[in-house]
Amino acid sequence: MKKIYFITAIMSLLTVGCTSIDKDDNDIKFSKTFKLQHIFHDDVLLKDPQIAVSDSFIILATTYKDEQSSVCNIYSTHDGVKHVCTYGDINSGPKDFRQPVLTFANGNTFGLNDINERTLALLHIEKDKNGKHNVIENYRLKAPLNRSKEEFIPLDTRYIPINNGEYYVSALFMDKDRCFTLSDNLLTPIQRFGESPISEELDGMVIRNRLNGFMATYDNKLFYATMDLPYISSYKLDGDKMVKLWSKFYKTPYYMISNGDVKFDKDKSMGPLKDMCVDSQYIYMLYMNQLLSEYDTYDTEKSASNTIYVFKHDGEPVACLDLDCRLRKLAIDPKQHKLYGIAQLPDYSLVEFKLPEELYK
Repeated sequence: MKKIYFITAIMSLLTVGCTSIDKDDNDIKFSKTFKLQHIFHDDVLLKDPQIAVSDSFIILATTYKDEQSSVCNIYSTHDGVKHVCTYGDINSGPKDFRQPVLTFANGNTFGLNDINERTLALLHIEKDKNGKHNVIENYRLKAPLNRSKEEFIPLDTRYIPINNGEYYVSALFMDKDRCFTLSDNLLTPIQRFGESPISEELDGMVIRNRLNGFMATYDNKLFYATMDLPYISSYKLDGDKMVKLWSKFYKTPYYMISNGDVKFDKDKSMGPLKDMCVDSQYIYMLYMNQLLSEYDTYDTEKSASNTIYVFKHDGEPVACLDLDCRLRKLAIDPKQHKLYGIAQLPDYSLVEFKLPEELYK
C-alpha cells in the first residue's frame, strides 16, 4: 500500500523566525483579515500579461505577438495610471525578444529575461526633452554556456538582481540540493544552492516540473515559494555565498513518491500558488485557497485567486487580504501602499487596491 507523507509545518531545528502551527489542523492562522475593493482601469491590455511595479511605473509584458501589441506597455502611477509608452518586439532581430519574461522592476529600471537566448535585457524608463517617455536598453547580459560532458546542467531562468544588482539569482532546479544559481553581475555562475522541500531523491525533470515556483528578492535576501506545495523558504547573501535562513510549510502538504515522481492527493491538498512579490516589510502570496481537485484552467472562478497571504520577512504570518475580484498576477507599489493586479473581467484588465493603512503603521 502506498504511503502518503504528511509533513508538519514546524521545522524548528532548521528554521529561523517561523511561527508555530496549530497541531490540530496544521494551517497558518492569521489574526487579521482585510477586505479590499478594487478600482478598475479600463485599458486594453496584452494577452496573458506579466506585471511589475517600479517607483513610478507599472510595466506589463507579454510573450504573445500580434500586430497591435509590443512586448511591453508602460503606465505612469503618478498620472492616473496613464499609458505612456511601449517597447520591444517578438522577432529574431538583435534587439528583439523570442520568449521574454518580466523578472523585476527597481526604480525606473526593469529586466526582461529571454529564456531561449539566455539573455537579460536591462531597460530604463526616461523622459526626453519634449516630455515624452521612452524605454532605453542599457545593455543586454548573456549567460555563458558552460557544461561539462559528465553532467547535464539545465538553463538558468528568471534572473533577478540581489544586493542592488551586485549579483543575480536565477532558477535552476537541477537536483534537490541545487535549485538556484548565484551569478555575478555578468551572469557568470558562482554558486549552485537551495534545498528541495522534499527530502526524497527525484529525477531532474520531475524537480523542474513539480518544484517550480516563484522567486523574489529584497536587498540581500531571496524568497522562494513552490507553486504546488505550500512551502516557502528564505536565503541571505553572505559575502559571495547564499546561506539558508528559514523554511516552512504554511499548510499541510499531502503527497506521495511513486516511481521517482511526486503525486499529490488532490482531494486533500490546497493551492496552487499563483504569484508572489515582496517589499521592504512583507511577502505577498497570491494563493488559491481551494482544493487542487477543483482547479480548472479554463474557469476564472477556479483558476484565479482572491486571497493574498501576507508574511513578514522572517516568515511570521501577518494578515490575509480578501479581494473582491480574482487575480492572476500581482505587484506592489510600496511607496503609495497600493496593490496592482491582473484580473479577468472577462478580458485581462488592470485593477488597483489600496493596502490597509494598519499594515504600515
